[in-house]
Amino acid sequence: MKDRLIALSDGIIAIAATIMVLELALPSQLTFDSILDLSTTFFAYLVSFSLIYFSWRTHNNIFKKIENVDGHIFVMNGFWLVIATLIPFATKLKGSFPNSNIAAIIYVLLLIF
Repeated sequence: MKDRLIALSDGIIAIAATIMVLELALPSQLTFDSILDLSTTFFAYLVSFSLIYFSWRTHNNIFKKIENVDGHIFVMNGFWLVIATLIPFATKLKGSFPNSNIAAIIYVLLLIF
């Protein structure tokens, strides 16, 4: 059962990371100014990808130490997956509304969890 939970988690995390990169928009024209206009979105992507990667790595290290998976571990893993799958949404929100306090609060709250 442990291996199945790890495989499911790995797949969901891979999809979340893929969704984020697919959400990166191309500039309307290829100029330095238009690329610089995307810097906030790209920075949010880098921070979010790093968060997903390092949390996945920590998840992997934790599951190396777990021998048996019980209901508590299933619930905690599910909670972690819900938070992880919301990261692409928060990243897009922050990138789309870089000056919004609401977008910043949502983004930071997800980063904290």
